[in-house]
Amino acid sequence: MPHNSLGQISGVDDQTLASVIGYLPSLPNLQADESARFAQAVRSIVEGRAQNGWLDEDDHQDEAVFVMVDHPRAVGQKLGANEPFADLVATNEPLLGRIFFGSLDASRGRFMSLPVKNSNSILEWLCDNNLSDCPIVIVYRTKKVMATRPSGANDAARLDPIRDTPPTATINELLDALNYFHIHHLLTPSCGASGVWESKRANSYVPGPQPEKSIQANLTLALNHWFHGIVKAETEDSTSIGRIDVRLLKKSSEHGALSYWAIIELKIIKSFANASIGKTPTTVSSKANIEALIKGIEQTWAFKANREAEEGLLEVFDLRQDKLENLMERTEVVTALTKCSPISAYNVRPLFGSSDDARKAGFTGV
Repeated sequence: MPHNSLGQISGVDDQTLASVIGYLPSLPNLQADESARFAQAVRSIVEGRAQNGWLDEDDHQDEAVFVMVDHPRAVGQKLGANEPFADLVATNEPLLGRIFFGSLDASRGRFMSLPVKNSNSILEWLCDNNLSDCPIVIVYRTKKVMATRPSGANDAARLDPIRDTPPTATINELLDALNYFHIHHLLTPSCGASGVWESKRANSYVPGPQPEKSIQANLTLALNHWFHGIVKAETEDSTSIGRIDVRLLKKSSEHGALSYWAIIELKIIKSFANASIGKTPTTVSSKANIEALIKGIEQTWAFKANREAEEGLLEVFDLRQDKLENLMERTEVVTALTKCSPISAYNVRPLFGSSDDARKAGFTGV
């Protein structure tokens, strides 16, 4: 990938340095908070088992629970979870029918059989045992889904698929990840991405102060979660012609170094500008939204060429209250698309200020 050389590091050849950098996609995402890193560790364990056919698991068990605690050994002694575990990702220790109390990386902890009949009662059990604020992941084998509650038992669940085939760095896989992010993390205010809508004004379609930044941060976290070990997602990549919103790096065939796989440009179209409660929001014109789309098209094309990326994607998030007009069909936008061909893909993804509006538009949440 194009770069500005700062000179060779003394005693380190370029091939060695490139190989070391190539391990970045497999390392923990240090920009994510602890609960997100815990969920990623659990996902790596669980998907490894799923991709191995759930070897050595009890056919009569379907669920497992993981709880992140500061002191797994002490918690285990208190609750009767006296069986130790070390590195579940590297073993075939059965998971289903058990509850695991682990550290940040879901290792070095204690486990025991589920203390309740099934996971329907596990949240109450955790609350009764003063663990209501601990990050929780519940695994469902048959449904192929894991439910993560980052802030504990009283938090809303974030659902992630359990994949029995590993993800690959392909455009179709990337589109799958973006579709999942849209439906499960952004579609309505209840999905969990804070900052997209102004507090208590989503029903009126008033966006937050920086909705694009909020989506950018949440999307980067989601892509690192989806492609862990394969692709590294990063933000705010500075170039001589502007900043790339999200860049995706993967190992190249050359010495295992990282190369640009894809760049993703984000754009927001909306009915109103941000305004706090009690203030009348300013209307955003169709002309301003069209200008944002054209800028996004031009940026996507230019950044893809600048970084010699395989893929360039434009992701448009539609926060308008009235979404009937497809602005991508306006003459000015079509002209920009023709001029900047080829863009690998562009998508206009509707966001709704309420669950009712999403249902009326035909979204079922799956």
